[in-house]
Amino acid sequence: MTKEIVEAVGVLEREKGISADRLMAALEDALLSAYKKTPEAAKYARVEVDRDSGDFRVYELILPPDLEEQLLDEVEEEAGEPTVDPETGEMVYPEPPEIDQERLMQYRDQIEEHDVTPEDFGRIAAQTAKQVILQRIREAERDMMFTEYQDRVGELITGIVQQSDSRYTLVQLRERVEALLPRGEQVHGERYDHGQRIKAIITDVSNQAKGPSIIVSRRSPELIRALFELEVPEIADGLVEIQNVAREPGYRSK
Repeated sequence: MTKEIVEAVGVLEREKGISADRLMAALEDALLSAYKKTPEAAKYARVEVDRDSGDFRVYELILPPDLEEQLLDEVEEEAGEPTVDPETGEMVYPEPPEIDQERLMQYRDQIEEHDVTPEDFGRIAAQTAKQVILQRIREAERDMMFTEYQDRVGELITGIVQQSDSRYTLVQLRERVEALLPRGEQVHGERYDHGQRIKAIITDVSNQAKGPSIIVSRRSPELIRALFELEVPEIADGLVEIQNVAREPGYRSK
């Protein structure tokens, strides 16, 4: 592991606002995963990365027998009982219990450590670390995006149509941020051509496994309210207030 990666982490923190501590923790997780795949890896281990130099060390964790038994009992209890597969009728047993790092570190004062850093581990570790760090960066960016847009429900946005089919229209809000305009939220008779700019109201933001899901609407009565606020200064300034909006999308609004 080289100092260049530490410098890259610093650049990401400054330019993307992603916590350096979070990225370094991801780096340690990646190195630990890589180490566990090496022959004769220690049963319990941790990886420590020097925040200044980028050098890493792998430490074997030697647990007292009674502590290991206690922790294994805890994780086995949390794993739950075997279940029956409803399709095959076979018993499904939980994965073998494994003590996670967070739990081990709670008893660090009782655990003996030995440096077991493999001599030829650097190249494999660096490659693995880079892959996992990139994944964590994408996850952090998705989290930041969700935080940004979850507070913008009801807001008027302008986007560019990317594609449209029978189910929904995909609208790009900004680079790497896209929203879905479902068929049920589209105005009957409107065309949504590639590259077309449209205005819509954000109606829902949820955090999905693949990233934030942003739903927008062209049928919402709030779209009319937002457009009036945009075009009429007296409404934007609060001198005139819209009490209610009634709308038949594509035909008339009141």
